[in-house]
Amino acid sequence: MGEEWRDSPFSRLSGRTHAYNEGHLVARLALMRHITGLDRYEEIVRELAEEAGLHPIVVECQGIWRRLLAILGPDNFQRLREGENTFVLEVEDGEEAEAIQRELQELVERLCDALERFVAQMAALRGDFSDRMADRLIDFVKDELRLPWAWVAYELIEQTFYAFYGAAHYQVMHKDVWYEPSMPPAPPVTLNFQTYPDEPWEEAARRLEEEVAAVLGEFTRAREAHEIPKGKRLSKEVIERNVGWFFRRHVLGESIRSIARSGDGTGIEYDRKLVRDGINQVMGLLSVSGLFWKEIPEEEILALGKDYWAWPEVTEDEDDEPPPWGE
Repeated sequence: MGEEWRDSPFSRLSGRTHAYNEGHLVARLALMRHITGLDRYEEIVRELAEEAGLHPIVVECQGIWRRLLAILGPDNFQRLREGENTFVLEVEDGEEAEAIQRELQELVERLCDALERFVAQMAALRGDFSDRMADRLIDFVKDELRLPWAWVAYELIEQTFYAFYGAAHYQVMHKDVWYEPSMPPAPPVTLNFQTYPDEPWEEAARRLEEEVAAVLGEFTRAREAHEIPKGKRLSKEVIERNVGWFFRRHVLGESIRSIARSGDGTGIEYDRKLVRDGINQVMGLLSVSGLFWKEIPEEEILALGKDYWAWPEVTEDEDDEPPPWGE
C-alpha cells in the first residue's frame, strides 16, 4: 500500500506563545489519530461510502491493487505506482511471461476504468450528499464524542473525503501540519508628502525622513503589539501521551483512577494528579484553535496564571463521574 502526504499550515492560533501553538498541532494530530481509529468512525465511513455508491467501486479497485501486488511484488508494485511500465520478474518460461503480461495489461485497464468511475462518482457527490455527510460527522463529534471543538468535525469531513480517495488508490493518507505565525494587519496610516516651491533639497529630504519614520513607527508598534514570545517547546511525547489520557477520559469514559493504574500501556502506574494535569493541558492545547460549538464565558476559558486554558478542569471529585461535556 502506498503513502501520500498532504500539507496544511496553521497561523490563526490564540496560544500565548509560539511553542504552545506548535503544541496544539501535535495534540490535534494525535487526537485525530485516536478518533479515526475508532470502530465507530470506520463504520460511519463505510456507511457513507455505501450511501454514495462508492463502496463497490472501492472494493473493485482494492481487489485489482492486491492482485497487482501479488504478481509484481513490493518493489515492482511501487514502480508501477510511480508510473513505470517495465518490470523484471522471475518466470519459468516464455509462455508464463506472456500470460503474466496479458494479465497485467488486463488488470491495469480494469483499474484505470474503475478509477475513472470512482472520480466521476466523487464529482457527482457535491451538493446534497456533501451536506448529509457533514451533518453526519458533525453529529458524531457533538453527540457521540461529546467534544466541544467544531474544528474536529471539519478535520473529519476533510479526512473522510481523503479516506475515500486513499481506499480507491490503495494509499495511506497522511497530513503534515506546521505553525506559521500570522502577521498583524497594517495600521491605518496615511502618508502625503510634497515639496515646496524653491525648497532646498536637504530640507525636503529631512522632512521626508521624519514623516516616513513616523509612519514606520506605527508599523513597528502594530507588530510589537501582535507579537508573542517563543516560549519553551513542549515535549511531543508527553503531549501525545496526555492526548491518549484525555481521549480515554472524555471520549471512552474511563475514570482518572483507571487511567492512572493502567498508565499508557507500558506497565507504569501514574500519579492521578499527573493524569489530571495532563488532561487539562490537552484541553488547553486543543482550545487555541477556537471554533467551539457554543459560547463559553471568557472567565471559564482563561486559566489565569497558567500557560494553558482549562475548561472544564478535571478535579478529584470527578474521578468516577461521567465526562462533563455534552450532557
